[in-house]
Amino acid sequence: MAQIDPVPFQKQVDLSQAKLAVAQAQLADLVAGPRTQEIESARQEVIRLTATLKNALDNYNRQKDLRKTGATSAGNLDNAQARFDEAKAALMAAKQHLSLLQEGTKAETLLIAQQQVAVAQAELEIKQTALQDSRLYAPENAVVLTRIVEPGSMVNAGSPVISLSLRDPLYIRAYINETMLGEISPGDTVTVHTDSSAQTFTGKIGYISPKAEFTPKSVETPELRTSLVYRIRIVLENDDKKLNQGQPVTISLH
Repeated sequence: MAQIDPVPFQKQVDLSQAKLAVAQAQLADLVAGPRTQEIESARQEVIRLTATLKNALDNYNRQKDLRKTGATSAGNLDNAQARFDEAKAALMAAKQHLSLLQEGTKAETLLIAQQQVAVAQAELEIKQTALQDSRLYAPENAVVLTRIVEPGSMVNAGSPVISLSLRDPLYIRAYINETMLGEISPGDTVTVHTDSSAQTFTGKIGYISPKAEFTPKSVETPELRTSLVYRIRIVLENDDKKLNQGQPVTISLH
């Protein structure tokens, strides 16, 4: 029936879809864990640093023995000590890195990634709903009574734009005097007549107002217009599309 400019909503959907794809890719990467090549590379790094540490230890021991005889300086011994400590720390870090790769992704990290995917999915669904809501559909088969706004108009959320008259079910609004209230009850069958044809329609009383009101000026009755009446609602059972919105009818009680 109507549509809001969908371009901004479509762009929001596209953005949310991209965010979801990124989150899903990150989760898949974490689930897959480190590749075999990465683990092997880390293992070879441990082997290399183990050899480096052995060489640094041998050099440190030589410098220490030479220092005892005065064949080397204290500075050379300090440098050998520093290289040994550095190699030992590097080897420890490499071993920890290899251990982490072999253990795979932590359960906590996977849970965070899964929640990020869920958040992205929910955001996408919200944006898709907003895009769908940019199109206005009639809830049922109905007749357009009034177009409240014109094309290109600015509207606020919740503002009506079209007034409809639903045909299923079809209701008749009627009024009855207080003295006749004792003659009717919800569920009673009534007959409906129109001035435009000899056809009769059948309906049932579905609602009786508990409050009295003045007869509307649009209702023609033998009584004075200022008399108090009670509003009733009649649901038609054999509507064949010959009754129209606002058409006056006559109700006969059985």
